[in-house]
Amino acid sequence: MTASAARYGAPGDDHMKHPHLHLHAHERLVCPVCRVRALQYRPYDTWPPTTDLDSVSPPYRDTFGYPSYESCVRCGYAFGFTDDPGADVEPLTFAEYYEWWQSQGEPWPDDDDRERFLAHGGSPDPE
Repeated sequence: MTASAARYGAPGDDHMKHPHLHLHAHERLVCPVCRVRALQYRPYDTWPPTTDLDSVSPPYRDTFGYPSYESCVRCGYAFGFTDDPGADVEPLTFAEYYEWWQSQGEPWPDDDDRERFLAHGGSPDPE
């Protein structure tokens, strides 16, 4: 298993084929922004990445395929929106969004998501 596969989820984890599945905290995938095991779906079709994320520019679908459009419950990064917002809005890389999120005090996007995430055994700490 590559370092990327170990960090972001095993190559065979294809949750996009089963969007009705509810993943418990220990089954979730690691968010590439906040490094918390918080994602229920692969962020993009080709995930985990086989390249260094810092060497890729948004929109990430050009490199990794179709996005999940899921938002991380911990940091709020919206895969397919934050990196490809359209119109005249500049896309944000994972690193740029992380820096912004940290500068805001690492807020939870939604208190209800926070409560559900923690109630299902999720840890707010990075892996």
